[in-house]
Amino acid sequence: MHSTTRITRTALFLAIAGALASAAQAADVQLYGRVETALFFQKVESEDNAKLQMENGASRIGLTINEALTDDLSMRGYLETGFGSDDGTLSNTSGGAPTGSTMLFDRRAILAVKSKTWGELGFGRMGTVRSTMAPYGWGLGSLDPFETAYSVDCSISGMFGNDARGNNSITWMSPKAAGFQGGITYSLATTGQEADETGKNNRQLALMLSYTNGPLMIVTGATEQRFGYDENPSATDPDKGKKYDRENARAYTLGATYQLTDSVKLFAAYQYHDDWRMVGGWNVDRWYGSAARHGIDGSTYLLGAQFWPTASIRLIGDVIYFDGSHKTEDEKITAERTVVNGAFEYYFSKTAKAYVALSYSTGSGALDSDRTFAHFGSSANDVNRWTGHIGLQKRF
Repeated sequence: MHSTTRITRTALFLAIAGALASAAQAADVQLYGRVETALFFQKVESEDNAKLQMENGASRIGLTINEALTDDLSMRGYLETGFGSDDGTLSNTSGGAPTGSTMLFDRRAILAVKSKTWGELGFGRMGTVRSTMAPYGWGLGSLDPFETAYSVDCSISGMFGNDARGNNSITWMSPKAAGFQGGITYSLATTGQEADETGKNNRQLALMLSYTNGPLMIVTGATEQRFGYDENPSATDPDKGKKYDRENARAYTLGATYQLTDSVKLFAAYQYHDDWRMVGGWNVDRWYGSAARHGIDGSTYLLGAQFWPTASIRLIGDVIYFDGSHKTEDEKITAERTVVNGAFEYYFSKTAKAYVALSYSTGSGALDSDRTFAHFGSSANDVNRWTGHIGLQKRF
């Protein structure tokens, strides 16, 4: 059954790609993608044995469609699906799709109208303006020295409260004016949340404002995740906490980048989160169950840099620190985590590179290695670890 579904999805994607390519005379259709594979190493503090395996590096293939309607107005389409370069299967970045989901364009599926005068208005499945996901994810994506690469420990999305991809979303991005650009995203119903009543769906509202002046870029953003309530949720609903009363989650981000020289770029970011369900490797639903009323309160900080010593070599490094707490009926549980990341990249060309990435992560409080192992009875959720990648990437 699963193999039949994969074949059907693959055939459908190829058919769509072929049809769009044949229509290139009416619109500009660009096929793009990324193939990335790495050897992945991990040594967890609570486990005697290390892990070594081949791993996919978020490989994807997509289509960008653009047709000029007038001198001012154009229509755009963004379609993208992920696949495993290590095993050839289509991926699922759906963020909790319903049981039996046949989602094809899991990374994004957007139809948009763009005006040089008033900006771009997009509809469909997408990341928010405060997330790390293209094409609108400027809020966190622009603040990550690793450009969201090399697993959750290196990526800003692992330690900051990232917004999930959402279905049924609407995004408006303003044009740039005097260095400023803003945006707003509202998800009418996130992935797998499509009940008839709006209050039964999980929804998401995000705002972003950026300012660029020469080498300086400043960006700020905010998100509210509104959790639906349903006494009798569907058996296929991926959110098992819907029948419980949960506090809405909020996150506020502020960050900046500075191009110090042609070869050095600096990064700094801060985020405050209020009742966020998963941040810093601490997942409330996994640790304390979907019935937990409160999420995680606290802050995350990042300092990082990119350095090009030569035209073909790039060095990347950052330090990320998380400090948070979770309230239960009986107590306030605290946790801290620090992650130090580094990477060496060698570019054979503008679209091909080899890399080595290394991360060291240590946690305390609820994220202490012994405490985590005692809670789960295994090392699966232990964030005290060394992680490494040696890989190749080809973009097209």
